[in-house]
Amino acid sequence: TIFILGITLLSLLRGNSTLMRSLALLESFSTNSAGHVYNASIIYLGNSTMLDRNYLENVRNYKFKEYNTNKPRKYFIKNDQRKYFISIGKTNLCFSQGTDILKTRQNSNDSQCACKPHYYGRDCGIPEAAWFGMYYYVYPNATLRPRSVPRRVINGLPVNHEFAMFEARIHELKDIVDVFLIAESNYTAHGDQKELLFLKRFQEGYMARYQEQIVHVKLDYFSERAKADGWHADSYIRTFMGKKGFL
Repeated sequence: TIFILGITLLSLLRGNSTLMRSLALLESFSTNSAGHVYNASIIYLGNSTMLDRNYLENVRNYKFKEYNTNKPRKYFIKNDQRKYFISIGKTNLCFSQGTDILKTRQNSNDSQCACKPHYYGRDCGIPEAAWFGMYYYVYPNATLRPRSVPRRVINGLPVNHEFAMFEARIHELKDIVDVFLIAESNYTAHGDQKELLFLKRFQEGYMARYQEQIVHVKLDYFSERAKADGWHADSYIRTFMGKKGFL
């Protein structure tokens, strides 16, 4: 019994020492303001065998670490090399994610792909939201079809201090969106000066793993008209984001 207890204690100590090494490694590049992001990862990565080397590399050398607001880096959208459609039989070109591959192969003589639930269309490439949404009501004669080059998806949003919502958006859309355009002003919608909270956190390592997909647009002045018109203040930063972000 004593022997077993001794072995158990040694195992625990060894595991704890491994965990502490992992914690030390991860905490070496966390900050007070952004630490909660990495703390969540620390819990997940407590076992050193689960450490993601790419994750560690991205966190050490994140994009905004040496960011100069006067000379922001340009972002060049890369070509998407992923394959979204699969050829089944002689004529069927089916959207992989929305197609029941096995059922389609069993009915190879059918000219239409067999769709999974919530997918529609000849190639099963139209999700339920588009099939039953306003799209067909607004554009009744439109035809959705596969493209040789996928559309670019740029998600632009003005930010203030909505960190939880921002994190949820990034994690939900990171594999679909090409680039996130973030507009931040050092003025509130009321016209009071404030700190660039998002930029500060980005520079400290916040969301380091995803920073390569983020373009920060800084608005450093407040429109005179916006002082009396809140709607103008809201639309102005969005317009500025579009004009400045696509230069």
